[in-house]
Amino acid sequence: MKLNLARKIALFFGILIVIVSSVLGVVAIQLSSSALLKQQEDMMLNYADETANYVSATMDKNLSILNEVAERARTKTMDWPTQKESLTPDVERLGYLDMAVVTPDGKANYVASGETADLADREYIKKALAGQANVSGVLISKVTGKPVIMEAAPITSGSSVVGVLLGRRDGAFLNTITDAQGIGKRGYAFILGADTTLYAHPNKDLVLNQANVFKDLEEGGTLASFGKSLQALGIGNRGMANYELNGDKRLTAITQIPETDWMIGVGNYEEDVLAGIHTLRNTLIAIAFAVVVIGIFVALFLGGRISKPIRHLKDIANKVALGDVDVDTHTDLKDEVGELVVAFGGMVENIKAQAEAAGRIAAGDLAVDIKARSDKDVLAFSMISVVETLRNLVSEAEVLTEAAVEGRLSTRGDAEAFQGGYRQIIDGFNNTLDAIVEPLNVALPYIEKMAAGDNLEEIENNFKGEYAVLISNLLLVRESLYTLLGESGKLTEAAAEGELSYRADISKLKGGYAQIVSGINDTLDSLINPLNVAAGYIEQIGRGEIPEKINDEYKGDFDNIKNSINSCIDGLGGLVEGKEALGKMSYNDYSAKVNGTYMGIYAEIAKSVNMVSDRILHTIDILGNISVGDLKDLPDLKAI
Repeated sequence: MKLNLARKIALFFGILIVIVSSVLGVVAIQLSSSALLKQQEDMMLNYADETANYVSATMDKNLSILNEVAERARTKTMDWPTQKESLTPDVERLGYLDMAVVTPDGKANYVASGETADLADREYIKKALAGQANVSGVLISKVTGKPVIMEAAPITSGSSVVGVLLGRRDGAFLNTITDAQGIGKRGYAFILGADTTLYAHPNKDLVLNQANVFKDLEEGGTLASFGKSLQALGIGNRGMANYELNGDKRLTAITQIPETDWMIGVGNYEEDVLAGIHTLRNTLIAIAFAVVVIGIFVALFLGGRISKPIRHLKDIANKVALGDVDVDTHTDLKDEVGELVVAFGGMVENIKAQAEAAGRIAAGDLAVDIKARSDKDVLAFSMISVVETLRNLVSEAEVLTEAAVEGRLSTRGDAEAFQGGYRQIIDGFNNTLDAIVEPLNVALPYIEKMAAGDNLEEIENNFKGEYAVLISNLLLVRESLYTLLGESGKLTEAAAEGELSYRADISKLKGGYAQIVSGINDTLDSLINPLNVAAGYIEQIGRGEIPEKINDEYKGDFDNIKNSINSCIDGLGGLVEGKEALGKMSYNDYSAKVNGTYMGIYAEIAKSVNMVSDRILHTIDILGNISVGDLKDLPDLKAI
C-alpha cells in the first residue's frame, strides 16, 4: 500500500517510539531482572547459611544429649541388663526409633527391639570407638529397610573407650528440618551427603532410593542438569548451582553444613522470583502502547501540517512531469517550502522557454536562437549544441542526398565531424551507401553481360537481406536463361534431326521463360498437326486410295496446303471416272464417259479415256454396217 507523507511521518515516529519504548522496556526489565535475581541469590545464600547452621545446631544438640546419656554411670557399666533398663525410657524420650550399645568388637545390642547386629564395619562406629561422636549419613536400615540416621557417642571409662552408645533416628528427621525451610510459595530445601547422595528432599522417593546427583549426571538421569551445575561449583564450595528441570529454571543456593561434610541446598523457581518483573513488563508494555498511540496521532497531525504544501508542490511537479507547464506556482508561504514553490515556478518558466525552443527544433526550425541564462545553464548550452549539430547534420545529409541523386554513389559523409548518435547517423548513411553500392557493382556488370549474351559465371552470394535477394534473383535469371537456351537448343537439334514430336521440358522454368518455351512447343504442335494430316492424305493417295476432302479449318500456309491436297483429290476424281469408264468398257459398255472437268494430266487422262470410248463406239458402228461381202471394203484399221 502506498503511504502519503503524513502517514510516513506518523509511521516513522510510531516506529521510533516503539523502538525506543521497547529498548527502554527491555533494558529496564533486564536490569530489574538481573538486580532481582542477584538480590534473590544473595538472600538465598544467606538463608542457606542460616539453615545449615540450624541443621548443624540441631545435630549438635542431639549429639550432646546422646553424649550426656553415654556419660551416665549406669551406661558406663557396660552391663547390658543395667544399660537396657536405664536406656529404655530414653528411646522414646529422645525421639529415636531404637537405641543400642555397641561393644568394642562392633556387636550391637538394641534396647527396644532386643535385636543384635554386627556393626564393626560401619564408619560411624569406627569414629565413635576412636572417641569421636558423629552422625552417619542417611542409611537404609538392615533391620527396617527404611532410611535412618545413626547417631554415635563413645562410652568411656577413664581415658579409654569401652563401647559406643548408638541412637537410630528416622531418616525423615532431616526432612522435618528441610521441609520447614524455603523462600517463597514454592521454595524448598534439601541436604546432600559428601558423595552427593540425597539425605533430605521434598521428593521422598529420591531419599528412599538414595538418589545420587553425580551418578545421575553420569547416567543422564533427571538430576543430570543439577549435577552439571554442582560439579561446576565444586563440592564443599558456597555459591549458586542454577539449573533447568522439566522446563523450569531453578535457582539453588549451596553451602556446607558446619562440622559435617554435608551440603544443604535452598532452591526456588526463577519464574516465582521474577513474578513481579512480569507485572512490571506488562505495565511497561501498556505504557509503551499508550505512548505509541498518542505519538502516532501527534505525528499524523504534524505530518498533515508539513505535507499539505508539499502535496501541492507534488501536484505541480506531476503536471510538469506530464508536460503540462501551465501551472499556478503562486504561494503565500514564507518558509522554506514557499521558497521551494517560487524556485519551482522559475524552473517551470525556464522549461516553458526551452519547450518552445524544442518544439521549433522538432518542427525543423533550426534558426531558433537560444540564450543561456547563466554560465551554469547546462540545458541551454546543451540545446545550442544540439541545434548546431543538427544544422551540420542537415548540411551533411544534403551533400549525400545531392550526390546520390546525381548518381555519385562513391560520395561519403564526414562522420569524424560528429559525435555519439549523430556520428552513428552519418556512419549509417555511409554504411547504407556501401551496402547498396557493393551489390550494385556486382549486379550491373552482370546485367550488362546478360544483355550482351556473354557467358554468365556463377556469383558467390555473400550479401544479406534484400541485397542477397537481388544477387539470388540474378542467379535465378542466369539459371533460367541457361535452362531456356538448353531447352531451345534441344528443340533445334530435334527439329534438325526431323524429330518433330520432341517437346521442351517447361517444369524447370517459370513465368515468361516458361511461356517462351511453351510457345515454341505450341508452335510445333500447330505445325505438326496439319503436316501429319497432309502426310496421311499423301500416304493414302500413294496407296492408290482417293480420300475424302479435308474439311478442317486452317489458316495461312496450312490452309494453302489443305486446298492443294483437296485440289489433288479433285484431280484424282478424273482417274476414278476413267477407271469406272474403263471398267464398263471391259463389260462392252462403251458409252461411259469421263464427265468431270479436270486440269493438267488429269484432264489429259480424262480426254484419252473419252477418245478410247469414242473410237471403240465408232469402230462398232462401222462393223455393224458391213456385210460379209463388204469385207474387202474394210477401212484400214490402222487408220482407225
